[in-house]
Amino acid sequence: MSFNLLFHGRIQRQNLWFLWLVLLFAIPSGILTAKPISDYRWESFYEIGKVHEQLNRLDNAYYYYDKAERWMQGQKASDLQKADLYNAMGRIRQKQNKPYEAEILFRKSLLYKEDQENIHLFLGGFQYERRRYAEAAQHYGRYLSRVTTDPDAARSAAIAFARAGKPQQGRELLLPYGSDNEDIRRECAALSLQSSQETLLACHIRALSVNPLDAESLREMWRISYALFQAKGNHIHLQDSLIAAEQLHFLFPEIPEGGYYYALSLLAEKKYGNAAQVLAGFKRSEGMELPALMIEAELRKRKGERDRAEEIYSAVEKISGLLQEQR
Repeated sequence: MSFNLLFHGRIQRQNLWFLWLVLLFAIPSGILTAKPISDYRWESFYEIGKVHEQLNRLDNAYYYYDKAERWMQGQKASDLQKADLYNAMGRIRQKQNKPYEAEILFRKSLLYKEDQENIHLFLGGFQYERRRYAEAAQHYGRYLSRVTTDPDAARSAAIAFARAGKPQQGRELLLPYGSDNEDIRRECAALSLQSSQETLLACHIRALSVNPLDAESLREMWRISYALFQAKGNHIHLQDSLIAAEQLHFLFPEIPEGGYYYALSLLAEKKYGNAAQVLAGFKRSEGMELPALMIEAELRKRKGERDRAEEIYSAVEKISGLLQEQR
């Protein structure tokens, strides 16, 4: 071995020892004396998760919340702490648009603490979308018992109660949000003589924002928005007509044409099964025989049963002619 190679090898070994010494003193002592895994506290992971949630790092937040939940199983935690952790986990899943996972976690949270407004509001909407109206009404009711100034939630709750067969209870929920809108009604009447349909529709929507139990403005909102949809094909107008018809039909079941309006809007939305259900419900209503037949004919036509639809349309024309003669 040459002198150069030998000398170079010694230099390399010296460098390695020097490197080890540098690393030894550069590494924080806490790392060399890290706590055993068994010493970690679930609260630490929970606090880290909260920091990530504040920074809107949802995946990271859920990772630490989930880690906290797993460590919590073998450690002491109060019912309030458990409720808060499951609430936080459900909140993340809600923000991530994972409602089914959020529901499971929120229900776990309610096991430990019943009065949590955000959970009842979420579950009210969640159950409403799944047509579980009685349970939706129950959750909305619990939310509104603690949050008394939320008109949007009150409207949703009112419809949920009405769909669950309790229209009077639904109307009572809206009473605190109603006040005299006679001045706006007079303004709408004046606008009907000279303004565009869009301006008139906005006026009736404003009247309903002041008094959500104004059945006449609901009628006008449906009539105008449905006519605008037919004329222009704008889906926003169709949605407005559905909102007005749904409220009129369920909150005021004593007004039979509400069902007729609702069925027509559902037909335009291509929700044929829902329209047929509404039709079955108001066929028995006095004075609604012709609208019921008209909607049935439209349903048949949309399903491709054109011959049967024409038969029904002919029957409608005959009945209408007889009624005109009697007058």
